[in-house]
Amino acid sequence: ASCTAHGNCCDDYSEWCGSSALELRLLTAHADARCLDGSPAGYYFRSANSSRFLVYFEGGGWCYDQNCAHPTANGTIADCTERSRGQLGSSSKWERLRWYNSGALSPFQRNNPTFFDFSLIYVPYCDGTSFSGRRNTTVSGLYFRGADILEALIFELKHTLHLPQASQV
Repeated sequence: ASCTAHGNCCDDYSEWCGSSALELRLLTAHADARCLDGSPAGYYFRSANSSRFLVYFEGGGWCYDQNCAHPTANGTIADCTERSRGQLGSSSKWERLRWYNSGALSPFQRNNPTFFDFSLIYVPYCDGTSFSGRRNTTVSGLYFRGADILEALIFELKHTLHLPQASQV
């Protein structure tokens, strides 16, 4: 179960709410940190221990031509354009809050004995280039700015969460 599947699950599943929520922080102060569609990139944060941080990068894969036998640039751009309309290419589809209450992202010791008390930084994937693109101009209206997203993220984490002073990251 998850809160997004149940609407306001706090009424039914109090364990899933409260301090377990991650809050979206958009990188709006960094003009080049853009998702495929041009919306601002960002990350989700849940505070726990100020000296221990778990940074999790969501997977998403590269944009690619679905016709692997005879790929073309147009096929790759078509895939990127399709991605730009969903969560893997646009922050406009992201919820303000997210919950990850199982596995290594869980804040509950019984589910996650290793990292339950770490502050969690969850970085959604939205650039189509595995955080490596740095194109100064758009291509068919798409932004390939993954490296800029990564740089903005590191800047924010250093200056707002003081990661350099952390004992574990």
